[in-house]
Amino acid sequence: MTRGHESLRSICDALCRVQRPIRVIRSLAWDRSVHERFLLKRGTELPQPSYPPLGFDPAKTLRELKDLRKRIRGVNGAEDLLRGVCDQTMAVVRLLSSRGTKDFYKHSVELFGHPRDEFAESSDEDLENLEIAKYWASRPRARKERATLDGMVNVLQGFQCGSVYKPIYLEAQDAVALATVLRAGKTPPSALLNGTTSPASGTAGNTQPASLLVPYWVDVSNMNATVIKDNFVDKTQLCTDAGAAACSAAGIS
Repeated sequence: MTRGHESLRSICDALCRVQRPIRVIRSLAWDRSVHERFLLKRGTELPQPSYPPLGFDPAKTLRELKDLRKRIRGVNGAEDLLRGVCDQTMAVVRLLSSRGTKDFYKHSVELFGHPRDEFAESSDEDLENLEIAKYWASRPRARKERATLDGMVNVLQGFQCGSVYKPIYLEAQDAVALATVLRAGKTPPSALLNGTTSPASGTAGNTQPASLLVPYWVDVSNMNATVIKDNFVDKTQLCTDAGAAACSAAGIS
């Protein structure tokens, strides 16, 4: 290994060390109570989240990244890539340190682009980020977006911030209670009804009373008390796939 290679290896190792405590999804995740309150209020109140500690000093991390970037002096593909990683990581640090402020939007645009920016790889169709987001939102939901075993593995490993979960046994209890009352030709009591449901736009029908269960937002902080407690996913298989350390960190044993 040449001296130049050793220098680049040293910079890569130092960059990995600086990046290690930076956890974007976990740093931006909202507590379960924020989601529950928003759903209970049916979206009539803006969420009021509080954020967990970052786990690193943004000012110190930015200084370290700037120092590392100064050490990258060559003009070649590898060093161009390292400079780009430094720049992107500094942008991420600025984004996370501005959580809950107006500057968060500015740094978000710097990293991910503006909704009206054209998508570089689709210039023939002139697609904008906003259009792509609409297409993405309208697609059939992937299996891992629900509280499945694979989804929970992703959450524990930090690749997914959380997942929506509704306890099946509560849904079953609710359905049985309503079916029993209706089968008897009675009107369901108000205690079982907490909302209404309407047909989709353009579909015949009218608004009907409904029993709407509040879904849970499952993340690392409450996985053990929700999907594990309810035996919705197999704990042994989860910890095998995600790793014992990840399960232990989430209080799953």
